[in-house]
Amino acid sequence: MSGSVALAVVIAIAAIVVAALQTKTGRASEAGEWPYYAKKPLSDPEQILYFRLGHALPQHIVLAQVGLSRLLGVKKGNKFHEWNNRINRMSVDFVVCGKDSSIVAVIELDDASHDRDDRRVAAAGHSRIASRRAS
Repeated sequence: MSGSVALAVVIAIAAIVVAALQTKTGRASEAGEWPYYAKKPLSDPEQILYFRLGHALPQHIVLAQVGLSRLLGVKKGNKFHEWNNRINRMSVDFVVCGKDSSIVAVIELDDASHDRDDRRVAAAGHSRIASRRAS
């Protein structure tokens, strides 16, 4: 998938979400407007790295902002909810996959967004999961 196709898919999904929110707002007008606004899913440094990865790895799939629960499963015989709850709100910045969707690399970008207190707590959790950090 080329970078421009991936960007088109992201824009299309964003448009669908915005349209859905506008529809919901219309139906919920008695309760007032919903307090949501559109945000960029990637910071400026993340956008730069996303396109660089796409150009450098054209034979791979580059995914951005992926939840850890999409990458890790809980082995049978363990308490699913207990273990899944430890990771279900964590995400990684990028996942590089082969064409068969097998994971090749997980990348966590060290940028200014990771300096916030809530991100430091998440980073501490990430340190227990095998990954390489890219600056």
